[in-house]
Amino acid sequence: GRYTEGDYPFFSYYHLTWMLMLILSGTLEDVLDALKGTEFMACYYRLMGASVGADCCLFGLAFEYDLLSIGDCSAVGWECDTTCHTVENMIIKLVPTHLEAYT
Repeated sequence: GRYTEGDYPFFSYYHLTWMLMLILSGTLEDVLDALKGTEFMACYYRLMGASVGADCCLFGLAFEYDLLSIGDCSAVGWECDTTCHTVENMIIKLVPTHLEAYT
């Protein structure tokens, strides 16, 4: 499926599927760590649905790729969190995250 912008209550069907995908993505952590900072990581982001410009260096954390847009010549550092969600008052809020070119 695809992630869509919106507010989703905890323990709803959407929350449960979101958590399942979060857990499953954790199984790829070692592989993704090896790809960080390479062109292969940008390819992985694109395959997962993110819009990634040319000449990007990606080390950070991402999860809801469908909502992520990264401009040309951008760098995402080791501890940078580019996930597209927040949790407030037991509500998962998904919103697009945009990084402009040269950020």
